Amino acid sequence: MLKKANRLTSALFTKYFKQGKRVNGEYLTVIKHNYTTFLAAVVVGRKVSKWAVKRNLIRRRVYSILEEVKISMDIKNGVFIVLVKPSINNLTKKQFQKLLKEEFGRLLK
Repeated sequence: MLKKANRLTSALFTKYFKQGKRVNGEYLTVIKHNYTTFLAAVVVGRKVSKWAVKRNLIRRRVYSILEEVKISMDIKNGVFIVLVKPSINNLTKKQFQKLLKEEFGRLLK
């Protein structure tokens, strides 16, 4: 899980959501923008799941994987907003972790 200090505030979220460069993947869309420190946000919309419990589970898993990728790729700065797509529901937990690590690695280069 990402530390609270590494999470994007709502004011910065609005700013960078409009300005950032979008990179689309099969399960995610990542909005990237340059910034002095590392900040991230994960958005799991109602189209992904109508149950808040399921959306929060997905959000926590994505934050966890994002933290692992940040450490392994040595990412020290930038704003990253991750938009989760509904196709993510079809994955098991192991597939979810494996495919998201691969996708993050490809999208965050």
